[in-house]
Order: sequence, then C-alpha cells, then structure tokens
Amino acid sequence: MAVKLLLNAGIEVHSSRVLLLCDNDFSPYIESGLRGAGANVQVSAELPRSAPAPGCDAVVVALHPRPEPVLGVGDAARLAAWNPPPVVLQYWGGGLRSRTHCSLAARRSGAGTHGNSSFGCRPGGLKVGEILWRARATGKSCEESLRVLAASWYGAAL
Repeated sequence: MAVKLLLNAGIEVHSSRVLLLCDNDFSPYIESGLRGAGANVQVSAELPRSAPAPGCDAVVVALHPRPEPVLGVGDAARLAAWNPPPVVLQYWGGGLRSRTHCSLAARRSGAGTHGNSSFGCRPGGLKVGEILWRARATGKSCEESLRVLAASWYGAAL
C-alpha cells in the first residue's frame, strides 16, 4: 500500500528517497515493500530535526494514532523548510490532514499531503470492514459486531 501511495502521489518509487515514520510492528513490512520496489528507505519513529541526507522525496507516516495530530504544526513547518520539501503520505495514524498542516506543508512548490483515502476509504476503512465482516460471519449480531470493532481500536460507536 505504501508503494501505491507513492505512485498515486506521482513519485516514481524506484530510486526515490523515502523517510518512513513508523513506531509500530508494521515497520519491517512497510520498509521491505518499499525496498523491494527499489526505494532508498530511512526508518525513524519520529520526525528528525533536519532533512535526512542526501534529501527526501517523500515521508510515509505510519505512526500509532494519538489524541493529538501525529504531526503537529511545528512538524509541518519543518517539512516545508526542507529543500526540496517532501511529499507527505499518510499510511496510518490520524490527524495529518487538517487545513493548517496541509497549508504549511504545501507552502513550497512540490510539497503536499496525501492519504490512503484515494483507495476509496478513509485510513483504517478496509480494516474496519474486515473486522465487522468477520464478526458477522461468526454469527455475531450487529450490536455485538460493533462492540468487537470498538474493542479493536479501529472504530468507535457514534
């Protein structure tokens, strides 16, 4: 999916320089997929203070969701100052696409933010569908299925 995000953002994966921000167990799998497609990948659990050498074409964000944005306003300003500014792609996390973050990240030409909503779902949408389907397939009622979903941390009852 990270390769698809890069391609949808107009970034040729082969030989691209990608910073993978990942603080979870998916890191080796995402990294392996990107490297398998020919990307030069640097992995970090947090945004570095300065641009990685020799630069960065894209930042793939796959950080655990938090109550606050996974990248704050200061992070967006730092990214916009990198030369050239990278494209920011949200693989997983949340809170990346507020108007403030997008406008700061897009101040310089070439910078922007993209999420996996281009796949026809919001981040986590496919997993939500899978969890609900599995619960219903095992005979759980709609209400029980929603409780399973809420317990998974991928969704919540509204």
